[in-house]
Amino acid sequence: MDLQSEVFQRKKFPTIANFWGIFALLILASAVIGGTLALLLPGDKGVSLFLGYSVPFVIAIVILLMIQKHEFDAKFSSLFGKFDLQIVPYLLLFVLGFGYVAQFVTELIPMPTWIKTYFEGLFQVNIWTFLSVCIAAPLLEEILCRGILLRSFLINYSVKKALFWSAFFFAVLHLNPWQAIPAFGLGYFMAWLFYKTNSLIPAILVHFLNNFISYVSAYFFEDKLNDVGSEVGWSLNVAFLLLGLGLVIFSFYRVNKTLKGTEKGNL
Repeated sequence: MDLQSEVFQRKKFPTIANFWGIFALLILASAVIGGTLALLLPGDKGVSLFLGYSVPFVIAIVILLMIQKHEFDAKFSSLFGKFDLQIVPYLLLFVLGFGYVAQFVTELIPMPTWIKTYFEGLFQVNIWTFLSVCIAAPLLEEILCRGILLRSFLINYSVKKALFWSAFFFAVLHLNPWQAIPAFGLGYFMAWLFYKTNSLIPAILVHFLNNFISYVSAYFFEDKLNDVGSEVGWSLNVAFLLLGLGLVIFSFYRVNKTLKGTEKGNL
């Protein structure tokens, strides 16, 4: 094999293997920046969490986009292309249905008391939590997982493999099974949306709707959400599960039908 052929066949950055290094550096940066801010701003936990989460993501995204720009002239603006607005109502239905399914599945895994206490301590109803959960997470995580990782994966691997690993790494970023399991399912759908529409906007919208509904639910119901399974009974839980599955299947069918024939073109 000559040098020209070897260069041509070299996979574009980042590859599946590259993710683990990116993930390790992201966790390290989050720990260092978040810990430093917690010491500097002991009375502003919300600010510390917001900056400790968002700053490492922004730094990582800027560096990775610069590398992709150098490697295959990947343009950031090309991630935000136009898409068929007819799918928007069905995206909302999908998120609502998926929420029922996710709630049922995660309740099958008992959460240790100390982890539950930890999550409750992190959640505070204030502007900084809202910005972290509903604004920063949808934007930054979608740019990283779909806009950067998936864009390269679709060049390097088959579509099925690219979608799977993008969703898998999205789940890994959540660092716990109670969020990772539903994150994988939702992440696969958002990866598929990006592939079909050639735009991050639908995926960001789905991510926002999912997090916003979770945030509002936690605000209004607080502890009741964790005990909903025991309060409403198994039969009603199954009914909600079936309703959720119905909404997911129907909305996916409608989105797929609307986008039928769409091909990726600017990756």
